[in-house]
Amino acid sequence: MPQPLRRIELDTAFKGDATSLSLSEFHAKVDQNDVSGTVGLDWRKELALRFKLATPHLDLDRYLGDKTGGTEQAEGAKAKKTAESKPWDLRFMRAFSAEGEVQAGQFTLWKLHTQDLRLKVRMENGNLRYESLGGKFYGSAVAAHGEMHFNKGVNFANALTIDSFDLAAASRDRGGKAALGGRATISAEVDAEVTGSNQLPARLNGKWRFSVLNGYYQSREKDGQLKGKPTRFDAAGSSGVITHGMAKSGDFYLKGSDLTVTGGGWIDLNNDTLDCNFTVNMKNLPEFPMRLYGSLDNSKTSIGAGKLLLNTIGGITQGFVDVLGNVVEGTWKLFR
Repeated sequence: MPQPLRRIELDTAFKGDATSLSLSEFHAKVDQNDVSGTVGLDWRKELALRFKLATPHLDLDRYLGDKTGGTEQAEGAKAKKTAESKPWDLRFMRAFSAEGEVQAGQFTLWKLHTQDLRLKVRMENGNLRYESLGGKFYGSAVAAHGEMHFNKGVNFANALTIDSFDLAAASRDRGGKAALGGRATISAEVDAEVTGSNQLPARLNGKWRFSVLNGYYQSREKDGQLKGKPTRFDAAGSSGVITHGMAKSGDFYLKGSDLTVTGGGWIDLNNDTLDCNFTVNMKNLPEFPMRLYGSLDNSKTSIGAGKLLLNTIGGITQGFVDVLGNVVEGTWKLFR
C-alpha cells in the first residue's frame, strides 16, 4: 500500500449490536482526500458491507504515478520486474459481500479529469461488478461497466465509451509536445488475467476504436505554450484489437482538404514502440507510401518515393507528417 494511504483520520457517529454496526455522519481523511457518507456492517451470515461514500477530489496519479514512457524509466522497470512480481492470493475477497455507491467530484488519472463520477458497486462470492451512474469527461457523458473476479490473482473485464468529448481540453491537461483538438469519440473493451505485479499491459486483450472530427494539430513548447499555426484536418480514426498488450489496426484514415491517408500497423504498449504503414494521396501528386516507426515518444518517418518526387513533396509533407505522427502517437499517449 502506498505510504500516504497508511494513515486514516476518522470522525463518525456509530451504533450497533452483536450482529451489526452502523456508521453515520461518516467523515474520514485519507492522505489529502476527504471522504464522507454512511457505512454499514452486518455479520449475521457473512460479513456484509453497505456504503454510500463521496469525495471532492480523488487523484490516482498521486499513488500510481504518470507513465512518461522515458527509456531509462522503462529499462529500470524491466530490471525490477522479476524481483517485484510476487504472486497474489486474493481469495480473502470472497469472504464478504459489498454493495454501494461511490462518488468523486473530480477524478484524476493520467492527468485527465472526469467530473462528478458516480459508480454503483456490488460484490458477492469474490465477483465484483460496477457501472457508471454519471460522470462528465471534457463535456461528454462517461459510460463504463465492468467486473472483477478475485481468486489467486484477479480476472477483469471493462468496457468504456465516451462520445464527442473536447479533445483540445483533454490534450491540454495531458500535456506533451503535441496539442490535438477536435471532437473525439473513444470506445474500448479490454480484459486480462493478472496473478502478480508488472504483468500489464502484456496480458491485456480486447478491442478499441477512436475517431476525431474537425481536428487540428499544433506543436507545444516545453513550457506548455503553443507555437506556430494549427494544421487542420476533417476527420481521423481507427479501430482494431489488442492482443497481449499489442494494439493492431488495418483501417486507419486521415482526411483533409487536399489529402487522404489510409493504412495500419501496430503499437506495442509493452515497450511504447510502433510500426505503421500508410498510403498517402495528396492533391496534384502521385500516390506514395510512408512508414511511421520506432519509439512512440520519438518516431521516425520513411517515405517510399523517387528522388524527384521526394524533392517535390519534401517541404509540403513536413506539416502533414507532424499531423499524422501526432494523431497516431498523441491519441494512444492520451490514454495509455
